[in-house]
Amino acid sequence: MPIIPPYTDNPVTAHDSRFRVPATSGDPTVYAHPFDATLAWSTGPLNTRRVLNEVDPAYGAAVDNGTVLLRRWDPETRPPEVRTAISRLIPTGQIKTKILKVHGAVDPNIYPLTAVKYVQRIIDQGLADQFRWYLVPTMGHVPATLEEEFVDANCKPVSLGVQLTHLDLLISWVEKGVDPGDFISIDPRDPTKTLAVKGAHQLGLQNSPLKYFWTVSGAAFPGDKLSSGKSSQ
Repeated sequence: MPIIPPYTDNPVTAHDSRFRVPATSGDPTVYAHPFDATLAWSTGPLNTRRVLNEVDPAYGAAVDNGTVLLRRWDPETRPPEVRTAISRLIPTGQIKTKILKVHGAVDPNIYPLTAVKYVQRIIDQGLADQFRWYLVPTMGHVPATLEEEFVDANCKPVSLGVQLTHLDLLISWVEKGVDPGDFISIDPRDPTKTLAVKGAHQLGLQNSPLKYFWTVSGAAFPGDKLSSGKSSQ
């Protein structure tokens, strides 16, 4: 079972079973093309497929018939109209309104590294002031009020808890201009409790999404000095 990126990039977490993809999932990193790893794997049956099937039925056939055909489906070799459709699926970071994003730090469906890269695109567009990001430690990819269960390296079930639906922060920010404070989440380690999650902007890391990820995750930032395999903070 592979480790969820970017936990793979930190010596502290690179071999930690708490950050493994569920045993029931595959490994999207085996695909030959980055497009397969990010879009075809996580959203192929839904959003991506809906768009691409209209211009390239070969994509749907590749998804239906396993990884061998999907590896052969190279976006760079498809007709111009297909490449144009793909370009519309690639996020630019040019957001048009205020966005508040909540992400689980051990999300196996949309890896945290994907969120980090998306936030960086927004920053590169000079729109960081329009975006607020909250990363919930030990939380997976779950809808409100539903629990998510994973299996660790020893085949032991591990509950990753639930996420509270909390739109008050966004409504106050958009309608009243009140910058969002702590995001209140059900504690993934104990669903009978709640925890207050601080956004990147509250920690002075609005323009450093990767460092925010490592700070919230509780492991040392890979660029910092590590001591005895523990966080240097």
